[in-house]
Amino acid sequence: MTSIRTRRLNLSLMPEEFLEASAAGQWIEAARILGGSIPPEWWLERDLVALRLADLRADARYQPWSLRAMMHRETKVMVGFCGFHTVPNPAYLESWATDAVEFGYTVFPGFRNKGFATEAAQGLMRWASRKQGVKKFVVSISAANHPSAAVARKLGFTRVGVRMDPVDGLEEIYISEAPRSGQGWRVLSLIGAAAGRRVRRTFAASE
Repeated sequence: MTSIRTRRLNLSLMPEEFLEASAAGQWIEAARILGGSIPPEWWLERDLVALRLADLRADARYQPWSLRAMMHRETKVMVGFCGFHTVPNPAYLESWATDAVEFGYTVFPGFRNKGFATEAAQGLMRWASRKQGVKKFVVSISAANHPSAAVARKLGFTRVGVRMDPVDGLEEIYISEAPRSGQGWRVLSLIGAAAGRRVRRTFAASE
């Protein structure tokens, strides 16, 4: 599987066969495909799995942007997952910025407070900006998810508005701009609120 390598993690793309096994509750087969141990919290994500399977089948371009397992290289344990909600420049982001893409991240409870969310987010943004030319990034975070908001601020994101998601409730919208060569993550100041869409389910992001 194609991976993005960070200091401690491999952000491994979840192939369609892994998502199919996950949707069917085939734990042993899913772990075999992934090549590591999968915590039980993953099996609660069947709605997200079904959504991403539909996205992959609808648009082949989405494949490299889809869900990735946060695989701890030393222990070969899936500590969480992350990924982009769409290919770059989706219509629902046009009112905010061009060359933008939204992503999310979740760390399973037993692995939180170890910096994995920050590490994974940095890996995703580095890959998207350097390899794919993405200029701006968006994250949508539940208003009650303070640890995830702290991660976003640490990464240089700025809160630019709020929106009411029909499934996830009140969300805060954060945006950051990819750095130029030799620079750190530079904040992009925008004013606006998210356009309604059902292109993704917001991850229960946490450090």
